[in-house]
Amino acid sequence: MAIAKKEAIYSGPYAERPYYRHWLNGMADAEAFNASLLTPLVYRNRAGSDLDMTFEGGRGSDLNLWKTTSPTGFRTSTIYEVDVVTVRFVLQGQIFRHDPRGEIVAKAGFGMLLPFASQRLEEASARFEAIAAVIDRSTIISHLYALEGCERVTLPDFALMADTRKPGMMALLYSLVGTQQRIANGVPASNIITPLLQEVLIYQFLGAWPRLNGQPPSPETYAQPRKLRTAMEYIEGNLSSKLRVSDVAAACGMSVRNLQLLFKRETGKSIVQTISDLRLDRVKRDLRTDPTLLISQVAYRWGFHHMGDFSQRYRERFGRLPSETRAGRISEVNSVDSTLLRIDHMA
Repeated sequence: MAIAKKEAIYSGPYAERPYYRHWLNGMADAEAFNASLLTPLVYRNRAGSDLDMTFEGGRGSDLNLWKTTSPTGFRTSTIYEVDVVTVRFVLQGQIFRHDPRGEIVAKAGFGMLLPFASQRLEEASARFEAIAAVIDRSTIISHLYALEGCERVTLPDFALMADTRKPGMMALLYSLVGTQQRIANGVPASNIITPLLQEVLIYQFLGAWPRLNGQPPSPETYAQPRKLRTAMEYIEGNLSSKLRVSDVAAACGMSVRNLQLLFKRETGKSIVQTISDLRLDRVKRDLRTDPTLLISQVAYRWGFHHMGDFSQRYRERFGRLPSETRAGRISEVNSVDSTLLRIDHMA
């Protein structure tokens, strides 16, 4: 089946979708999917083999995350151009890539960083499994500026391959796998891959992925404690809004990297954990003071959109469930009412 090429260069890798799952069971499925132009790739079977593959994930505003599984293996080629970078970790099997730079082979235990190439072919082996994330090139450049304070128009000279046994790479892999599993378990990407978490994953990638020209620039001198107060004031004033780490850093006149170091040094916690804890504190306060609101309404007010995840975070922080806090508040009110009633009878 002929695939009509799209002439336009797409600014984003895929349309934003909270969740998607595609199962290509045979070439008829593949041809129908290829014709949809939902991705810049054409999927085909390997020579002499059937095609059986599944990819499942979700897309936020800046990050597309999915897992590919194929017992048969598959081949791909490009049909239109996108200005993106793919970060892929092979979990099982291996994948061969041919592009203008030459041949690349990635096996389990290694990650690949792949700027999009319009003329490239890939072939995945049988029993293949991988986790991948696609990020717009412009998003990486803007996050690099926020992280390192250096203006640039091109990407750093990232290594094409990275060993996942390195601690930073292992942590990045666990973060991507854990996030994708939560999407697959029914938590929409719009709830998980929030602007804040997208920032965290992208900064984690930028900090962990090796560069051929050495490590990222050393951070400037640590900011003074007043910078921490400025950050906390900004966070407190915007807790109910969509907070980005880069927004807090800009309010303090700092790079993201130095802001992260400042929070870790002064508080022992990351800035993301600090924001989460402060929001949970607000939830607890409202559960105790505003009985007219449902627990879900209070959680949503402070940025928690998935009740299962919210309840787990709440219990980890306070040692009890939100419903127990609400029940405790009602019990306290009833106790006070009973005491007042007894006093009235004694009068």
